Amino acid sequence: MLPKLAMLPNVRVIILDNYGEECLQELADGLAVYLHNPQPLGFGANNNKIFSYIKSLPTYNPIEDWFVILNPDVSISTEMFSSLVAGLDERYPICAIDLYKDEAAQISDDSIRNFPSFRNFVSSLLFGVNNTKLDKASMTESCDVDWAAGSFLVIKCSHFEQLGGFDEAYFMYCEDIDICFRSAVKFGQRVRYLPHIKARHLAQHGNRKIWSKHFYWHVSSTIRFLWRKYRLQNSGLKAS
Repeated sequence: MLPKLAMLPNVRVIILDNYGEECLQELADGLAVYLHNPQPLGFGANNNKIFSYIKSLPTYNPIEDWFVILNPDVSISTEMFSSLVAGLDERYPICAIDLYKDEAAQISDDSIRNFPSFRNFVSSLLFGVNNTKLDKASMTESCDVDWAAGSFLVIKCSHFEQLGGFDEAYFMYCEDIDICFRSAVKFGQRVRYLPHIKARHLAQHGNRKIWSKHFYWHVSSTIRFLWRKYRLQNSGLKAS
């Protein structure tokens, strides 16, 4: 997929190798920029590092350029990606697409949701009931949503700079909720959901294994976000 995306006009593919996989360097050779970490970093830190590289390019234009955050477990066709690029609108500086879990696009990924409350968190943790999920089947037109999974986010570079990038105090979880929340509350820019752009996401969901390190990261990150949400909402800042 990445080699094909790299051939599209006005698209620059950047691969960040977080675990020292030689196949990634081979994949990038001649087609994409290859970056690597001396030691693994979290989701937010990795994407901030990629953005720092983008900013260092002599052709960088924050007003015209867009930052596409694309996880390695997401696959999108060149046709869909081209449609996405053609339809980007500066009025909506943060966007998300419709993700599915299967090749036939029949099993929906719960990739767009409402911001969670403490009650939502407890309900999901103790009873497996998550009321923040949105019914994508009823959302056939572009619209605003609270937040979207960081597995595929599109952010205008100037807006990413305004937001100060991802908060690296989170690790592996909730960086996406946090940046969408700050965009909505501090700048009045909610996520624009684009249901006509579709891709496949083969998520692992390691956070669902109780008492695993992923579970710990998930719980601690969620508590951190809920505390930030409480503080911002009570500081006089309101989302428009």
